[in-house]
Amino acid sequence: MLLWSAVYLSVRISEDALERSIIANHIDIDTKYVALITHELSDNVDFYREYSIDTFFRQFVDESNVRFDNIDNVGDYIDKIDREWIKAPKNIITPFMADLINNPLSIRLKEQLEYVNKKHGYKLHAEVFLTNKYGANVAQTGKTSDY
Repeated sequence: MLLWSAVYLSVRISEDALERSIIANHIDIDTKYVALITHELSDNVDFYREYSIDTFFRQFVDESNVRFDNIDNVGDYIDKIDREWIKAPKNIITPFMADLINNPLSIRLKEQLEYVNKKHGYKLHAEVFLTNKYGANVAQTGKTSDY
């Protein structure tokens, strides 16, 4: 009986040690992934922050802000366009959408997105879009689910 108790205790201690080791390794792996993701996000925030002060980007946003400043009931206007946008079949790009997807700023965003994705070796962002102060899209890399 004493032998079985010793064997049981030994197995139990080994199981506990193995469990603690597995947990510690998972925590270490999780910590490394969190650090990697945080680093990647920080790099990308810095990357896109540079564009917020870029005169080419600012020009598009400022021009859009001025156009929208002159629209009566801008909220109603945005809601109307949003409803039309959502109604369009997923595989259809309307002329309005095409204007946003293919303007010079969108082309530059697509080039930057391609650069970032190649740099990382995988698709880091599904889409990138830029909005004006009203939240309306000014430029985008592809069709979004809504306006």
